[in-house]
Amino acid sequence: PTSPRAASSGSSAAREPTSRLETGVTLAFLRDLPDLFEVRSGAMPGSLTTEQLVFGKSRRNATRPSPLKRCLSQATKKRNWCFVEECEHQGFTHSRHGDPYFLPATHYVVHSWHRNWGQLVEALERYCERRRLTGASFFIDVFSVNQNVPPHRELLPDALAFPSIAEEGPAGADPSSSS
Repeated sequence: PTSPRAASSGSSAAREPTSRLETGVTLAFLRDLPDLFEVRSGAMPGSLTTEQLVFGKSRRNATRPSPLKRCLSQATKKRNWCFVEECEHQGFTHSRHGDPYFLPATHYVVHSWHRNWGQLVEALERYCERRRLTGASFFIDVFSVNQNVPPHRELLPDALAFPSIAEEGPAGADPSSSS
């Protein structure tokens, strides 16, 4: 299907940086993300950090160079937009099973740039599974915010309200087990 962004863009002239601050990514997108990248090993490495996913082999990567041949900032630099818009432009909007990749955000995800990306995805899968959530969509800044514009962060609009994670804490942690 044609992407909404591609269908509505009128000019390819230089443009202001853009973001999709109300757009969330679905579990289908997170599961298919490795297929959207060329990776030397044929699979997204289990030790990949968020920072490596975004900046790849760039000097901006404070931890260590990424094994990815392409990264989010490289994929979006030419058009100066966020990764959601790049996917829409390329026609990557649904899984091969027809599940949407992007929906209005229902949850806001706070994550660490230096921690394991795969563990974050697994935690979100468990979160949805335990709550029997269908149609959940996660605002994750690295996809919805243009990563080519320093400081690589933008403020969320005040009107944007996301539900908070249930009392049991992040990724299904049991509050009774903490001291």
